[in-house]
Amino acid sequence: MSDTDIAAFEAQLQAYVGRQVCPRQPARDAVNPAMIRHWAEAMGDANPAYLDADWAAGSRRGKLIAPPAMLYVWNQEGIVVAIDRRPPDAQSELVELFNDNGYLGTLGTNVVQAYVRELEPGDTVFMEMVIDNISERKTTARGEGYFFETLATFSNQAGDTVGTQRFRVLKFVPPAGSSGTAMPFEAPEPGELLPAPVPRRETLACADVSVGDPLPPLQIPVSTGLIVGAALATRDFEKVHHDRDVAQSTGLPDVFMNILTSQGLMARYATDWSGPEASIKSLAVKLGAPNLPGMVMTISGEVTAVDTAGHIVELSVQGDNNAWGRHMSGTVTLELPAKANRISR
Repeated sequence: MSDTDIAAFEAQLQAYVGRQVCPRQPARDAVNPAMIRHWAEAMGDANPAYLDADWAAGSRRGKLIAPPAMLYVWNQEGIVVAIDRRPPDAQSELVELFNDNGYLGTLGTNVVQAYVRELEPGDTVFMEMVIDNISERKTTARGEGYFFETLATFSNQAGDTVGTQRFRVLKFVPPAGSSGTAMPFEAPEPGELLPAPVPRRETLACADVSVGDPLPPLQIPVSTGLIVGAALATRDFEKVHHDRDVAQSTGLPDVFMNILTSQGLMARYATDWSGPEASIKSLAVKLGAPNLPGMVMTISGEVTAVDTAGHIVELSVQGDNNAWGRHMSGTVTLELPAKANRISR
């Protein structure tokens, strides 16, 4: 593209900023135990606040809740994405504009969710979304491209806001000749895995926590089954997470983990450490190197802030794979009980 062509293209892009992707509309299914169970199984999350009605009845909430990191899952479009039947909207038009100009690669890079109130089975999640911003052209490790960010607001059947999400996507030009000739990759030997930390049965109180406290490491063997199964459990049918040929057309050697799985694993890691009575208030994930089949991701973290008055704890969490390094980094904010809870899992 000449400078004139780039300027004209970027003017077309900026015309999408502020456009509505979808008006407030309900998810096809109410929050339900089956979808929660599928998500929890994929993430390896055994939190009884999500899964055990008897335990939940005796907890401080008195009822089951949905995993907060599922906030966006309820309104996902589903299989229509994989079979190219996505209903036209401002976002699909924007993606097509990128594709028509050679920016064929797609990668979710950042997600920030804030949770206003917890969802429970029977709730209907409504979502409205706008295209919030589009960056200038950037040079990234994946190639030349642009970031665009959507802002979604979620509410329940009563009209109460339950959360928000900012989701950033990179549209990039795949490396020359990458179609069908992905970068070579040989999975490293995993070695002996660390024993998995046992999820906490008794929830920490804020007074039990100090800045600098480390969280025990958790190792996640990354397999094709995990990548595809968790993508399905998060209702993400983007082909790069299911179809090796499509993933290779973007320059990667295989299908790769979606950002909703990375987010779910980060949430699981936080509540395994804190205990099931903790409430996740916000979660922010930034992706780096992809997670591919054959890798092992080690998740680690530490306490970075403690607000004893508000019973709020902030965690810094990282996930590093044993081939390409830092896969994810981010923060999880938790509200802990004022006193330690002795309810057993």
